[in-house]
Amino acid sequence: MSMRCWSVVVGCVALWSLGGCAVEEPSEPLEGVEQGLTVCADGPTLEGIDVSKWQGSVDWRAVAASGVDFAFIRVSDGLQYRDEYFDANWEGARANGIVRGTYQFFRPGQDALAQADLLIERMGPLEPGDLPPVIDVEATDNQPRAVIVSKIRQWLDRVEAATGLRPIIYTGKYFWQDNVATTEFNDYPLWVAQYGPVCPNLPDQWSRWAFFQNSSTGRVPGVSGNVDTNFFNGDLNALMAMTSGDPVCGDDICHLAEREGVCPGDCPVCEPVPASGRIVEEDDLCFTGGGDPRWLRHVEGGHGDALIWTHATDAAEAANYGLWTLAFDQPGDYLLEVFIDPAWAETRQAAYEIAHAGQTSEVVVDQTAQEGWSPLGVFDFASGGQQHVRLDDNTGEPLDDQLQIVFDALRLTPLDPPVEPEPEPQPEPSPEVEPEGNPDAEPEGSPEASPEASPEASPEASPEALPDVEGAPAVDDREVLVNGGCAAAGSPLRPAPIEGWLVWVGLAFAGVLRSRRGA
Repeated sequence: MSMRCWSVVVGCVALWSLGGCAVEEPSEPLEGVEQGLTVCADGPTLEGIDVSKWQGSVDWRAVAASGVDFAFIRVSDGLQYRDEYFDANWEGARANGIVRGTYQFFRPGQDALAQADLLIERMGPLEPGDLPPVIDVEATDNQPRAVIVSKIRQWLDRVEAATGLRPIIYTGKYFWQDNVATTEFNDYPLWVAQYGPVCPNLPDQWSRWAFFQNSSTGRVPGVSGNVDTNFFNGDLNALMAMTSGDPVCGDDICHLAEREGVCPGDCPVCEPVPASGRIVEEDDLCFTGGGDPRWLRHVEGGHGDALIWTHATDAAEAANYGLWTLAFDQPGDYLLEVFIDPAWAETRQAAYEIAHAGQTSEVVVDQTAQEGWSPLGVFDFASGGQQHVRLDDNTGEPLDDQLQIVFDALRLTPLDPPVEPEPEPQPEPSPEVEPEGNPDAEPEGSPEASPEASPEASPEASPEALPDVEGAPAVDDREVLVNGGCAAAGSPLRPAPIEGWLVWVGLAFAGVLRSRRGA
C-alpha cells in the first residue's frame, strides 16, 4: 500500500509517507493542511507485516520464527491486476501459524461489487483464525466524493455478507479527510498508515486504530528486501477476537493462538538434547536456514537423503547461514560432529561457530576433505538453552568461484555418564502389630484410642521384647513404665510376644489384671 501526504505543523512543512506496498499504477499524492492529534496504542501490541508480489517469494517458516504474529496479503489491485503470489502467500502464512488476512487495493473507478467478488472468490471461505478482509482506500480514480463513498459502502456490504465479519478499512489521515470525509464508516476497524511517528495521526472520524502501518522499509527474515511493518493495538486474545473463529486443535497447523502450549500436537517445539545425545537434521525445528530463501537450495543427498547448500562468498556480512539452536537436559562434555556429503561440499573454509556454556569457539573445516560424520571437537555444554552451532556463507572465498557450502545433520554424543536422579526419600513404614499365631487378627482396642505401651516382665526387658504398634514411636524412643506388672506408655495393654503370656497367666490367677490408657 502506498500513500503520501503533506502536512503543515506550526508553519513548517513536513513530508509524511503513508504506506509501502507499491501498486501497478501510482495513486495520487495526498495533501493536508493540519496535523491531528497522535493516538497511541491502548496497551500491549503485536507485530505484523503486509506483503504483495513486490516481496517475491516469501519463506513463511522464517517469518514465523522471527516473531511476526500476523500478516495481510494482497489479493489484487482492482480488477485488472491479480497478485500472482497471493495463493502461495495465503497458504504459506496459514501453514506456519501466522494469523492472516487479505487486502484489496480498491479502485473507485471500477465496479465495486465485481472487486469484492474477486476477493471473495480468490480468498475462499475463511478458516478459523483468519482476520476480516481489508479494503485499501488510497486512490480516487478521479471520482467525486459521493461516488467514492457509495462504492466503499457497496464493497463493505458485499464482503461482510459473504464472510460474516466486519471488514477493515486501510487509509491515511489526509487522504480520508480530503477525499472521503464521512463518519458513515467510523464503526469499522481502522488500519492507519503513517511512517515515522511512534503513535499515528488518525482521520478525524476515528478515535482509535486497530492496526498501524509504521514503515515500508522493514526487514524481516524470510522476506527479500523491504517489507511493510505493522502493529496491532492489543494482545493475542484481542487479535483472536477479531478473527473468524478459534483455531481447531488437531488440524496439524500451529496457529498463533496454539503456540502457548494450548495444542502441543499442532505446535511441536525444538526438543532439547537428552542425556543420551541426539542428531539434529537440517529440517528439524531446531535448525534455521537464514537469509534470502531463494539462495538456500534443498537437494537430495547427505544424511537422511536431504541437505541444504548455498554459495560461499567473501562478503563482509553473511547473506545466508545455517543455525542449529541447542538446549541440553544434562550438562557435560559432548562430541560434536557434522555430516558432510563431498558430492555437494566445495568450500575449504567452512567456519563453524559453537556457542557452549557461556563460551564461543570457532572450528574451520575443509568440507572437500570430509565424508560422512566429521568431528568438530569435544565441547562442554551447559544445561538449558542459549547455545548453538552456526555456519555462515561468507567464508572468504569469492562468489565468482561458485563454491558450495553445505548445511546438513549435526550429531551430539555425550562423553560423561548420565547423572542418575537422586531417589526421593521414602517414609519409614509404620510398625504394625502381628499377634503370634494369627497374622490376620485385628489389633485390640478402639481405632480412636491413643496407643499405650505393651506390658513388660521387668524394666530390664530387652527392646526386642517390645511389640511393634502402629503409630507408636521407634522402640528406642519409647518410655516403659511398670506398675504392678502393667506397663503404661500410652498404648493399649498388650502382652509381649514371649514373656507377655506368662504375665497374663500370673495376673489372671491373682485377679489383678489392670490396664491403663493414656489420655
